[in-house]
Amino acid sequence: MTKKMELGVTRVDITPKPSMCKHISLGGYSRMHKCKGIQEKIFARIMHLRKPQQHVGEGNLIICVDQVGVPYLIAFQLRQIIAERWGFSPGKIFIYATHNHYTPDIMGLMAAPIFPMIFSPAAINYVYINFFLAKILQAIPKTFDTEPGTIGIVQKIYPDNDLLNRRRKHNDLPRTLKPKLTHIGFKNKQEEFLAVFTVCSLHDVMVPPGEAKILAGQTGNFCKSVFNQTSSQSKPAIGFFLLGPSGNINPDKLGKITPKKYKNVSFWRAPKKVVHKYQKDWGEHRAQDALKDLENADYNQIEMKSIQAEITFPISYALPTEHKTWALNLLSKILKQKFLVPLLQKTRKRTFMPLNIYKGKFSDVITESEMAITKKSQVATTCVSLLQFNRLALVNTPGEPFTTMAKDIEKEVENILPKGTLTQTVSLCNDCFGYMFSDEKTILEQGGYEPLMNASPLGGTYVKNSLVKLTKKLVFDDKDLE
Repeated sequence: MTKKMELGVTRVDITPKPSMCKHISLGGYSRMHKCKGIQEKIFARIMHLRKPQQHVGEGNLIICVDQVGVPYLIAFQLRQIIAERWGFSPGKIFIYATHNHYTPDIMGLMAAPIFPMIFSPAAINYVYINFFLAKILQAIPKTFDTEPGTIGIVQKIYPDNDLLNRRRKHNDLPRTLKPKLTHIGFKNKQEEFLAVFTVCSLHDVMVPPGEAKILAGQTGNFCKSVFNQTSSQSKPAIGFFLLGPSGNINPDKLGKITPKKYKNVSFWRAPKKVVHKYQKDWGEHRAQDALKDLENADYNQIEMKSIQAEITFPISYALPTEHKTWALNLLSKILKQKFLVPLLQKTRKRTFMPLNIYKGKFSDVITESEMAITKKSQVATTCVSLLQFNRLALVNTPGEPFTTMAKDIEKEVENILPKGTLTQTVSLCNDCFGYMFSDEKTILEQGGYEPLMNASPLGGTYVKNSLVKLTKKLVFDDKDLE
């Protein structure tokens, strides 16, 4: 591994100017409403790591932005500009999104005539995208003034009981999820925090859709709280929030840190002031937890290696039609085939290939996905990667894996990595690909919007297989990856 790494870290305000707001839609729950203002600021956080003898551009760059997701084409464009301007290898640049649903839409979610969303370039505000990219590019040189650092790692099971499984068809599936929670601390020679990462599974609680204001959300409040709680240092630490596997998480009720009056009340029925306070309290609570854990962690010199690859697979879509009665099945099939599919074909800018699961065999999905190749259907391009710090391997996926998908990935990756290596699946790295699940048949049969919110119901399988191959290369081609 690469040893004695130095690091530089900064953050930059990417909140749009007030004059932009009337032309912006938010990337999530309020997507059908124009932005009505700015309630809290949003940021991009940037870390540069390199060996002391290396020049600028020879190390790794980690960028984490307050966004619902950064689509592949925008991430690709940003990585190419950085590579041309400063010499970084695009494969050494990792762009993560916090999955904040109250940030400007850079994905084209607004144009959805129905739910699930239909991605449309016509809905994207390119003025804000250019502003967003310019702000990040202006901030990157501030990370070039690096200093020696050490790293501490803590991993545990998510301690609270407020992560619920929203896709629980069978009784043997748990109602409450207990995913991994990973904290990473970087300190300088003075034993002060330079940066604090948390990798946490989360689905940000929702405020009433009509409000449509830019908010920091739970994730942004975590980062803000890390900054505030380390303000007594010579320089406050920068908080980074990386999203863990969260595809099937539903924060259906406000959790235990909510005032007693609203504890276990659905966030849809709670006053927005209470929801805002919950987001703030959650961020403070999680930041305290991370700093406390990391203060007691063992710190060592930073060792690091990384690997990244682009993958392609055929685009295909599943329209689940499985209901309890034959009448609903028939009605659903007619509506989708006669009205929904033609509508999607007209509104989408890319090939649409519907797959109807109507009391058929699941092998039909695989067959039709394979047929997409022979028919020269359009393919999806995305990115998978691994980023290893000392004994921790961050397994970066381009979408939102279900917790079961993450366990499948980690099990196979851990069989390849050296014994004792910790693993943590991370969502939304260098893309916002859609939902990923390992048990595709169960997901398709029980319905929900997730099967339509990706390029293929088999996308998770493609990603998992690619990550296994990448891990083998990371382990066996060690010298080439430093």
